Amino acid sequence: MPSLYIFLGLLLFSLQAPPCPAATDTLKAGQVLSAGDKLVSRNGKFALGFFNPSTNISKSSDNISSSWYIGIWFNKIPVFTVVWVANRERSIAEPDLKLTQLKISQDGNLAIVNHANESIIWSTRIVNRTEASMNTSVLLHDSGNLVIQSTSNAVLWQSFDYPTDVALPNAKIGWNKVTGLNRVGVSKKSLIDMGPGSYSVQLYTNGTRRVTLEHRNPSIEYWYWSPDESGMKIPALKQLLYMNPQTRGLVTPAYVNSSEEEYYSYNSSDESSSTFLLLDINGQIKFNVWSQDKQSWQSLYTQPVDPCRSYDTCGPFTICNGNSQPFCDCMENFTRKSPRDWDLGDRTGGCSRISPLDCTRNTSSTDIFHPLIHVTLPRNPQTIQEATTQSECAQACLSSCSCTAYSYQNTSTCSIWHDELFSVNQDDGIEIHSQDVLYLRLAAKDLQSLRNNKRKPNVAVVIAASVIGFVLLMVGMFLLIWRNRFEWCGAPLHDGEDSSGIKAFRYNDLVHATKNFSEKLGAGGFGSVFKGMLIDLTTIAVKRLDGDRQGEKQFRAEVSSIGLIQHINLVKLIGFCCEGRKRLLVYEHMLNGSLDAHLFQSNAGTLNWSIRYHIALGVARGLAYLHQSCHECIIHCDIKPQNILLDASFAPKIADFGMAAFVGRDFSRILTTFRGTVGYLAPEWISGVAVTPKVDVYSFGMVLLEIISGRRNSPNEYTSDNYHVSYFPVQAINKLHEGDVRNLVDPQLCDDFSLEEAERVCKVACWCIQDDEHDRPTMSEVVRVLEGIQELEMPPMPRLLAALTKCSDVAGADEIVNVHADDQPRSSAHRKLPAILVSMRPQSYAFLGLVLLLFSLLPLAPCSAANLNNDTLLAGQALAVGDKLISNNGKFTLGFFQPDAGTTKDLQSLSKSKRKPIVGVVTTVSIISLVLLIMLMVLVMVWRNRFKWCGVPLHSSQGSSGIIAFRYSDLDHATKNFSEKLGEGGFGSVFKGVLRDLTVVAVKRLDGARQGEKQFRAEVSSIGLIQHINLVKLIGFCCQSDKRLLVYEHMLNGSLDTHLFQSNATILKWSTRYQITIGVARGLSYLHQSCHECIIHCDIKPQNILLDESFTPKIADFGMAVFVGRDFSRVLTTFRGTVGYLAPEWLSGVAITPKVDVYSYGIVLLEIISGMRSLPNVHSSNSHHAAYFPVQAISKLHEGDVQSLVDPRLSGDFNLEEAERVCKVACWCIQDNEFDRPTMGEVVLVLEGLQEFDMPPMPRLLAAITRSSNVAEM
Repeated sequence: MPSLYIFLGLLLFSLQAPPCPAATDTLKAGQVLSAGDKLVSRNGKFALGFFNPSTNISKSSDNISSSWYIGIWFNKIPVFTVVWVANRERSIAEPDLKLTQLKISQDGNLAIVNHANESIIWSTRIVNRTEASMNTSVLLHDSGNLVIQSTSNAVLWQSFDYPTDVALPNAKIGWNKVTGLNRVGVSKKSLIDMGPGSYSVQLYTNGTRRVTLEHRNPSIEYWYWSPDESGMKIPALKQLLYMNPQTRGLVTPAYVNSSEEEYYSYNSSDESSSTFLLLDINGQIKFNVWSQDKQSWQSLYTQPVDPCRSYDTCGPFTICNGNSQPFCDCMENFTRKSPRDWDLGDRTGGCSRISPLDCTRNTSSTDIFHPLIHVTLPRNPQTIQEATTQSECAQACLSSCSCTAYSYQNTSTCSIWHDELFSVNQDDGIEIHSQDVLYLRLAAKDLQSLRNNKRKPNVAVVIAASVIGFVLLMVGMFLLIWRNRFEWCGAPLHDGEDSSGIKAFRYNDLVHATKNFSEKLGAGGFGSVFKGMLIDLTTIAVKRLDGDRQGEKQFRAEVSSIGLIQHINLVKLIGFCCEGRKRLLVYEHMLNGSLDAHLFQSNAGTLNWSIRYHIALGVARGLAYLHQSCHECIIHCDIKPQNILLDASFAPKIADFGMAAFVGRDFSRILTTFRGTVGYLAPEWISGVAVTPKVDVYSFGMVLLEIISGRRNSPNEYTSDNYHVSYFPVQAINKLHEGDVRNLVDPQLCDDFSLEEAERVCKVACWCIQDDEHDRPTMSEVVRVLEGIQELEMPPMPRLLAALTKCSDVAGADEIVNVHADDQPRSSAHRKLPAILVSMRPQSYAFLGLVLLLFSLLPLAPCSAANLNNDTLLAGQALAVGDKLISNNGKFTLGFFQPDAGTTKDLQSLSKSKRKPIVGVVTTVSIISLVLLIMLMVLVMVWRNRFKWCGVPLHSSQGSSGIIAFRYSDLDHATKNFSEKLGEGGFGSVFKGVLRDLTVVAVKRLDGARQGEKQFRAEVSSIGLIQHINLVKLIGFCCQSDKRLLVYEHMLNGSLDTHLFQSNATILKWSTRYQITIGVARGLSYLHQSCHECIIHCDIKPQNILLDESFTPKIADFGMAVFVGRDFSRVLTTFRGTVGYLAPEWLSGVAITPKVDVYSYGIVLLEIISGMRSLPNVHSSNSHHAAYFPVQAISKLHEGDVQSLVDPRLSGDFNLEEAERVCKVACWCIQDNEFDRPTMGEVVLVLEGLQEFDMPPMPRLLAAITRSSNVAEM
C-alpha cells in the first residue's frame, strides 16, 4: 500500500513540474503554449493555439501546406473558422513546429519563439511600456479578444486593435486620434495562406466617416460607405437591422467620434449566437451567422453584391461575370497560370497566353484581334490621338510588342493597353454595366486553330456519311415507312422540358413508367387513369384516352387549357403524348385521390369538417381564376366530385378539362355542344342556349351539397313496396329555411363541425343552384362569402325544385319502349305526367326538358347494365357502352358501335396499297439517292453550324403549349429591322412589330451576346408558364445563336410611368387610376398566392406596369422574378430591383418574401395618388433637401389631409373616400417590418371595399429619416 501512495505522489508531482502549459483562458509568465496546447475562453466559445489551415480544406496532396500559424478560432463550431492570426506574415515551417512556443517574453510582450535558437518569429509591441508592464499575463476573453494585461488588469495590448480579415462583435474599425493607431482589416491570400492578401477595409481618417474597401497594390478604392453620402443614417440603419428577424438582436451598429478615437463597431445581445464580419479573398465584406439547423455559416449581408466590383478579383487576362459560377474565367486562348492556386482562391497570378504573339520589328505582325463585347475596359489606357479610324487604332497596337489590346470608341477615341490586362468585367446586370468592346490581341495560329477545331466535326461527319451513306439511305427509307405507320401530331417529342414547362413524352416511356398501365387509379372523362413513376422518381397520373382517335377534341381542349394556365387549385399538367393514334395526358399524382372516393365510398376515410370547408374554398378559388382571371374565360363544364382531386395535404385540385370551353373577354357567353354529367347540369344546358360561366357555378352548388351531406344528391330510398326518391337539394333548401341545417350534415362527422360554416356553405349552395343564371353569384363572390368577408341573404326556393317538391309523391305509370322484330317501336304504357308539367306553356319547354331529365334520375327500381331485359329499356334504365338490346328473334341489335370497327381489314389493305408507291420510288431512285443524301447532310451540317439553337423547337405556328418559338429573321421582318422603339425594358430595348396575321406585338431584344441569359430564362419560365388578365401575355420568344428576344402582346397605352411622369402624356382620371391599383393588386395576389410556386416579381414600378387600349393594367418584365416553393416562406437571392422601390430587407441581404413586392407596390400607390415620383429632388440655396413623399403622405394621412396629396392635375375631380383608402393601403405596404405589411390578397379586399384597415403607424425607418433629414449625424 505505501508503494501505491508513493507512486501517486510522484505522478501528481510530475504534473506540476515547470514549464507548464496554459490550463484555461490565461497564459502567465513562465508558461508556454506548444503545438497541441490551446487557450480556451471561459465561455468555451473561442480557442487559441497552433493550426494548419490546409488540414481543414482538403485531403488532396496538392492542397496540403507545411505552414503553421497561431490564431484564434471558434471552439464549439464543427466548421473550423479562424478569426485572428498572429504570425500571418511569417508562418511556421513543419520541421520547426515542435521547436516553436508561444510565451511571454522578459519585456512583457507575447512572442512566438523558436527555442532552438531563441529567434523571434512574431511578437507584440506594447506602446508606452513601464516597469509595471513588464509583469504581464495573457487572457483570451469571451469575446474572442486576446489581451495582454498588467497585474492591475490594465489592457496593454489587444488583438482587436490588430485585426486580420475578421471583425467580431465589439471589435472596432477606425483609428485612435491620440496614438495614431488605425485598425485596418486585410484579407488573406488564399484558403491555406493566411498572409496579407489583396484587399483592405478601413475608416478614412479625414473626418468623412467613410469606410472604404481598397485594392492594396496598386492602391485603388472600389467601394465605400458613408452615412453622409448614402442617406442611411445610423438610427435608420439600426432600425433596418432590428426590423429584420434574422439580424434582430444579432447586430446593433454604433458610431463613436470622440476626442480620443473614431470608429464603427457592432455588438450582439445574443450571447449564444456566433457572428463575424469577414473581408473575404474576393474583396467582399460578408456578415456571417452560424446556423445551428444547417450546420453552416450563412451570409446575411454582402457588399459589394457583385464579386466583379472588387478591383482585379480574377487576376490578369481574365474576365469576371457575376452571373457565372465560378465568376472568373480566362480570356480566349489563355489558360490558368496556376490551377492549384485558383482552386484555393488565389487568382492573383491570373491567366497566361497559350501561344506567344508575333512581334518582329522588321516585318508587320501577323497577330489578330478578338472582340470582347460589353465589358469594362482596363485601367490606365494609352490614348493614341493620331489614330482616327479603327484600323489605324488596331495598327497602332500591332506596332508595339507590349500592346495586348485596344478599344475604339464611337467618339473616335483610340485607346491601347500594354502588358497585363486587369479588371475586365462582363456586363452582368448586377453592378457591372458596360457597352464597350475590347479587342484582345491573339496570335494568328490561336484563332486559326479555334476555327479548325470548329470545322473538324463537320468534316468528320461528311467523311463518315460518304462511307456509310447507302446504309443511312436504307435507314432513312425505313424511317419513312415507319413514319407512315405512326402519324405524329406536329408536336416535338423529346424527354426534356420545353420552354413552357410542358413535356412531350414518348409512348414507350409512359408504358415503362406505368408498368404497362398495370395500376389503374380510376376512370376520367374519355379515358382511364393509371399510376406511374418517371425516371426522376416523380409519381404521375397518366390518363389514356380510349380507342383510336378517341377524344381527340377533348385531348386538345385539355392541353390548350390546363397546359396554358397555372393555379394552386388546378391540377398541374406535366406533359402529354401525341404519338400516332395514341393520346395520353400526364398529370401530377394526387396522393389522396378524388373527392368522390372520400365522400361516397364506404372504405374511404371520413373527411373532417375543416378539410371539407377548405376543399369548398379551394375549388371556389380555382373556378374564380378560370372564370375571371385568365386572358380568356375558361368554363370547365364538368365540375363534380370525381373531377376534384386531393393532394397529400388534402388541398383540392380541379381536374379533367376535356370538356372545357373558352369565352373571349369581349363576349359574355358561348354557344357550344351539350356537355357535362347528369346530376350536375345547369338548366340552360337543356334549353340549348349559349352558356356562361354560371353553368360551373350551378355544378359547384351541387358539389357543395354533397360535401355537406357526404352522399349523392339523389339517393335511393325503399319503403316496403313503394319506391320514393328523396332529392337532397329539395331537403337542403327546406331545412335551410327552417333553420335546421344541422340535420343535413354528414352523420359520420358526429356533430363535430362548425354550424356557422355549415349554414354558410348551405346558403351558398342554394344560391348557386338557382334556375335563373342571373340569380347565381359569381365564383369571386362565392370565395368572399366562404372567407367570411361577405354575406348572402336567404335564397329563395328555385322554381324547378318547387316543381319537384309538389310532384315528388305523385305516382306515374311506366313508359316502356320496346324494340320489336318488325322495327316498329310501340308504347306498352303511358306515363301520367303531373298536372304542373302538362299545363306548362310552350316557352317553358326547356324547363320541362330539365324536369324530365331530373326525373330520369329518379328510377322506380335500381337498374344497371347488368339487369337490362333482352329487348326492353325501362324508364330510369340506361344503355352504356358494351350494353345492347336484342329483338326477340335475335335479328336486330341496338347499342353503341364504332363506324370503322368493321373496316379494319379494308384500312389495312389501303395502308398497304399506299406503301407500294414508296417501295417503287425507293427502287427507282436508289442509284442517285446516295449523292443526294451526302449533299443534304453537308447542307444540314453547314446550316447547323450557322444557327445554334437552344434545344427548343423553332417554328412559326403555335405549339401545344401556346407559346411560339420565332426565328430571328421573322422578328427582324416584323419589327422592320427594329426601327420603331417603344422604350427601354429590363436588360434590353422594346420594339413595336406586326406579325404575319397582323397581330401587333412588342418585341424585347436583350442587348449583347448572351446578355441577360439568366433574365431571359426567368422571363420565359415565369410569365410563359402563368396566365392572368393583369399580367402581360408572353406570345413567344427567340433563342437563336446568341440572340435572345421575347415577344409580348402590344400594350396600346404604353407604361404607367409615361402617363404619371411625362408632361406630354394623357392625364389619367381618378377612376382609371383606381382601377389600375386594383388590377395590379390582383395580378400580384395571383403571383404570390395562387400559382403552384410563389413568384416574387422583385421589380414592381410604374415602368413595369403596362396599359392596354382600355387602360387595364398588366404587370410586365419578369426578368428579375424568383420562385419560392410552397414548402418555404422565403428565398435567399441576389440583390435586385430599382432604387426607390426597394424594401428595407433588400439592403440587409437577408432571405426575402413576397412582401418585397408589397413594399414596392406601396410606393407605386403613392406615385399614382400624387402623379409624381416618391423621391423628388428639391434644391434650396446651398443645401440639398430630399422631400421624401412617403413621409409627407403618412403625415397628411394622420392629419386627415389626404386631399392635398392628390395630383393637382385632377383639379379636385376624384373620390376622396377612395383616395384615403389607397393612401392608407400604401402606408401599410411600406412598413419597415415585413410582418406588418398586408398580403396582396388583403390589399385586393380593402381596395374593393370589402375590408377595412386601421390607421397605419409611421414606419420607424421613415421616422428616423425624418428626424435626421436636416440634422448632421453625430
